[in-house]
Amino acid sequence: MAVDINVYAREPGKNQNLKLRAEDKIPAILYGKNIKSTPICLSGKDTNRILMRHGTSAVYNVIINGSTFSAILKEIQKDPVTGNILHMDFQEVSLTEKLERKVPVTIKGAGFIENKGGIVQHQMRELPLVGFINDIPGDIELDVSNMNIGDTIFVKDIKLPDSVETKVDPDEVILSIIYSKVTDEELEGTGEEEEEEQPEDEGQEEE
Repeated sequence: MAVDINVYAREPGKNQNLKLRAEDKIPAILYGKNIKSTPICLSGKDTNRILMRHGTSAVYNVIINGSTFSAILKEIQKDPVTGNILHMDFQEVSLTEKLERKVPVTIKGAGFIENKGGIVQHQMRELPLVGFINDIPGDIELDVSNMNIGDTIFVKDIKLPDSVETKVDPDEVILSIIYSKVTDEELEGTGEEEEEEQPEDEGQEEE
């Protein structure tokens, strides 16, 4: 289901963008086949709330000057220090044409694997899917809680909607469950080495 997001036209330019950010607004751009490249801005507070709830893979109804455009968030730029959003790119998409889109792979139940002495080894964090935009899922959630060490999930194990497909080799590995590199034996060995490195002369004074 598409998410409504209200945007406003803005004047382009670096100084204008700095002024908008000071007012808790995010500079952005909307472009596509049926719309010329349009500088826009969004409410910082509202945008962060929407992203927290729907993520970056949602389909958006971008509403500007009474017109609505179906779009995806193509790129998001953040300040490397503060993490604040600096700029966003929205790409208009057709609801009646198939397209390819990379979808993030998310993991559920990793804690159960850790309790078994294992870890989840990711081979693929995104999976490109082809389909109508409203049929492509926002993410692919994999529940690993019942998996055991040595188990593997392949592309062919992913259940997709009938109208969605991937061109990736079905035998490609998405993730595997492997032993954690740090074992109890290794930890005990580390303790023994530390004991051996202690000075033998207990009466020696510290300098």
